[in-house]
Amino acid sequence: MDKFNLILQSFLVLITIVGWFVAYLFNLRQQRKNLELEAKYRVYEKLWSVRGVMHNSFSSLSSQIFVGPPFILMESCGILGGITGKQEDVWKGEQDAIKLLFEYRNNLSKLNEDFGNTYLQFWRDVEMWLHVMPELEQASRILFSEFGIIRDKIYKHLSFLQSLNASDWKKINKTEIKERCETVWEEMNNLSSYAEDFMGLIHNELIGQLFDYTKSTRKPLDPKYKVLTKNGLKIVD
Repeated sequence: MDKFNLILQSFLVLITIVGWFVAYLFNLRQQRKNLELEAKYRVYEKLWSVRGVMHNSFSSLSSQIFVGPPFILMESCGILGGITGKQEDVWKGEQDAIKLLFEYRNNLSKLNEDFGNTYLQFWRDVEMWLHVMPELEQASRILFSEFGIIRDKIYKHLSFLQSLNASDWKKINKTEIKERCETVWEEMNNLSSYAEDFMGLIHNELIGQLFDYTKSTRKPLDPKYKVLTKNGLKIVD
């Protein structure tokens, strides 16, 4: 009987030890999982912050391109000269109009430079942390390829505006300028949507599990516009 009790007690002790060890391993695994989720959350916070800065500079540049050169204000500069007929008033109006055009072009160049800097920072950070979200590598390559295309178009647009003869601005084809501005602006809007899609993918990849929430794929109202997915740009029905 004593031998049986000894065996039973030994068995119970063994079960207790095994149970404790299993609980220890489970707790260790849970801690590692929590640390991993916390690390992913911090990466997401970092990318979201950098993307926010880039978005602000991008939006400022986009809005200025959409507005276009201040031709209405430039024309209003000649009102006084037209009323008084004095040569000095006419000359001052022309100089004020030219100054407005120069200020617009200089401001646009500055906004483009700011956007370029924030874009490079966003690109560097995504590249740095891409190893924790390898499934988004294709999407990131496509996104930054689209950024490169848009940056080239913006540069060409700015070069075109810089080539305009400010001294003879009244002969500028304002309709052409407006069409150019609207075209670039629309393409920038498309790119902004792709960036939003990419942040949605990052959210789902890094913190979707943490908050038990995944963002759905964007569905444009106009089916001609594409959406950035893990597998590339696609038209969503």
